[in-house]
Amino acid sequence: MFRARERRVESVDETDRADHVDHVDHEGATIWSPRQLVAFVIGVAAIVLGAFAIARTGLDTGNLFHPHMKIATLEHTPLLALAELAFGVLMLFCAASPLMGRGLMELLSVCALGLGVVTVANFWHQRLYHWLGVQHRNGWLFVIAGAVGLAGALFLPTIGRSRRMVTRDTGVREEAGTTAGAHA
Repeated sequence: MFRARERRVESVDETDRADHVDHVDHEGATIWSPRQLVAFVIGVAAIVLGAFAIARTGLDTGNLFHPHMKIATLEHTPLLALAELAFGVLMLFCAASPLMGRGLMELLSVCALGLGVVTVANFWHQRLYHWLGVQHRNGWLFVIAGAVGLAGALFLPTIGRSRRMVTRDTGVREEAGTTAGAHA
């Protein structure tokens, strides 16, 4: 008369997990890093400085090395302004992704730090001044921006907050009603 039928019942537990970015199910995951804020600030500052420099120097693609102009007490050529714009946009890409942007942020910061050290140490001073218009003030700005960016990329953690779905099979058996011909 009564037939036993097995029914699968799944219970779903939503658990909040902090500081774990290694589990598989990332539904509703929020992963971020303070390094994104550092990359954002450096990127916006570079874009603003580069935009002001392009506005003052103009952009003649036939000669990117002239004119030399002072923008906020920093010497610039159109080539340096374009480089600052590109650097800023790439830093904003780093700010968009906490995991993928870390390597690019390290590379950009090392390049800025290297250019700053070369400028401050007066290596190739005449060539760098001709091409980019850089002086010691520019070099110190590059050293500071590169050092802050590199420190942020290397030492600031990635923080994850995820809602993980856990599914369990309880194996509950359900009693079925009467069979089809049992009702009279």
